[in-house]
Amino acid sequence: MLSKSFKDAVFQIMQKISNEIPDAHIKFPVNAYIVGGAAVHFHTNSRVSNDVDSILSNAVKIPDDLVVPWIDKYGVVQQLSFDYTYNSSFGLMQEDYDKRAILIKTLDEKLNIYILNPLDLIISKIARFSDSDEDDIRILIKIKDIDRDELYNLASDAIKVGIGFPKSIATHLEWVMEIYDEIHGVSNNI
Repeated sequence: MLSKSFKDAVFQIMQKISNEIPDAHIKFPVNAYIVGGAAVHFHTNSRVSNDVDSILSNAVKIPDDLVVPWIDKYGVVQQLSFDYTYNSSFGLMQEDYDKRAILIKTLDEKLNIYILNPLDLIISKIARFSDSDEDDIRILIKIKDIDRDELYNLASDAIKVGIGFPKSIATHLEWVMEIYDEIHGVSNNI
């Protein structure tokens, strides 16, 4: 079925996953935490992604070739796929991200769909810090109510407990704080 928007395509992918979850999970739903570009889109309605990165709280059978066509704002058919290779260890994650995540929808009483809150989404993009990550960080800081100290403290905590990240990750955090200061006209340094 052709989705009429990017968000609808995300929900259609999640519905196909929900269809695979046994009804026994109605009492104990599976939690899906959407991260990456898809989560940025839900917060900002800006860029879209070609895949959905998700952290699942339980082992779930994911249907093969999970791809959903959708129509973009120009009337062009796009494709959204589930990223089978995504792993939360790829990015920096503060350990309590799930407690701050925002519930956006429940499917069939057995799949709760969350998006990372803006703070945790920014933190998740610090390790890689690609051009698209920097753009996502900028727009989140610009349009969301991000507390500077909370961002710095949560990111610093994630860096301290993270394993296997290069030392440059601390520099990435400094850059993020500079971006924050630039956007908000703050002139103090960390």
